[in-house]
Amino acid sequence: MHYEYEGKDVYPSVTVIGIVGGARNGNVLQYSAEEFNRYEEDYNALLKETVAGSEVLQNAEWTTVPEILNNEIGYIRDGLHYNDETLKKLAEYINK
Repeated sequence: MHYEYEGKDVYPSVTVIGIVGGARNGNVLQYSAEEFNRYEEDYNALLKETVAGSEVLQNAEWTTVPEILNNEIGYIRDGLHYNDETLKKLAEYINK
């Protein structure tokens, strides 16, 4: 990826991060975690394939939330949204 900014050539790095659904244990709102996360693997595979086929993003780094956090993902009480510690670790990864 390349663009010009204030007369300078810029080559930003791009990281595409695959998602992870709700908490793996218990229920996510009114659904079981298994039911809630049933499309996660397919979604990530399609996203990765789409990124690899993109002229703009073909050189992007690919990772997922579980890879970034070594599967140590914390959620708030609803089992759906990440807790502050997890968000902080993701922000640190993005801002590296």
